[in-house]
Amino acid sequence: MVEIRCCQLEEVPQLIKLLKQADLYYEGCDSEVSLENKIWSEFDSILVAVDGDRIVGMVITICDPWISFIYHGCVDPEYQRQGIATQLREEAERRLKENGAKVIVGYVYPKNKRSRILLKKAGYQEDKPALPIYKIL
Repeated sequence: MVEIRCCQLEEVPQLIKLLKQADLYYEGCDSEVSLENKIWSEFDSILVAVDGDRIVGMVITICDPWISFIYHGCVDPEYQRQGIATQLREEAERRLKENGAKVIVGYVYPKNKRSRILLKKAGYQEDKPALPIYKIL
């Protein structure tokens, strides 16, 4: 059984490897420095599923009382279909709610049908697609 907990700074390289494996890695926000800064600014904003010393799943949260987000939910293919994504989502939701979140948006790519189904089963509703527009500072 895996343990769900906050990510540690020294585990960031494993996060990057998992994000690349899941085709979710973006240099602008997922660089080692960016992820380390995320942990420094909100220590519990990156949750990981750990088997021994190996990170096998993760989710990133942004907590804001107005609207909160879950991003980059992914599980190593060897560990999929074991309920790990559900455990990560439930713990992320619990922590966000504990910190004042009232609405949570799951950021999921349209092609990621598995994640969309999991979130719908958990009570999430799909909205009109929006195109993310970003700027790297």
